[in-house]
Amino acid sequence: MSTYAQFLTGSNGTWLGTLQRDSYPAGVAAVGPGRLALTATDPDTYRDAVEDLLTVWEDDGHGAAIYPRHRDDTPPLDTDYMYAFDGTRVWIRKPDHTWIPAAHHPDVKVALGRDRVHSGLLGGTMTKIIFDYFRVLEGYEFQPDANGETFRSPGGQVSVTITDREGSLTVTALTGDRARLIRWTTLIAGAPAEVLDATLRAAEPELETNVHSG
Repeated sequence: MSTYAQFLTGSNGTWLGTLQRDSYPAGVAAVGPGRLALTATDPDTYRDAVEDLLTVWEDDGHGAAIYPRHRDDTPPLDTDYMYAFDGTRVWIRKPDHTWIPAAHHPDVKVALGRDRVHSGLLGGTMTKIIFDYFRVLEGYEFQPDANGETFRSPGGQVSVTITDREGSLTVTALTGDRARLIRWTTLIAGAPAEVLDATLRAAEPELETNVHSG
């Protein structure tokens, strides 16, 4: 199914361009200039990033890019998403016409967390086991904190902190019933990703109902 998304300065401001196909937040955030546009805090950065995104979108085969010059500055009427810069940050208008700050959208947060890890915020090049762990966390829709090192489960019962880029992480869980909650911590160091997978499911059984792609 094709998706159309407009990029604007302000919700009723200047139209900068439109992307066709896969232009939902996860799709935009998967492209470098898209992440830069979504996290822009000044108008020049936003405009430059959108311009680069339009170019990359077509060059890399993501879909079509529609420029204002193609339509006499009249944007297409069909729009699933809008990305608007308000002067200090970018907002996303979803298909239900509600607005959310781009940095708060769960798909954008996941992409930014991945970007932080890949760029070496943990102190250097990631080992294969860390990437395997990360895929497990993505599969269960864990969300990264701002530091890109701690990830929390959708139900909030489990947190995972990457403590060593060589392949160590700490799983902290709060389990039990309302009458007796038990907090426990386990360290996983260099174990296969299946060990993390099993640990997470034991800590929060509801994760079994999530779509798991790890």
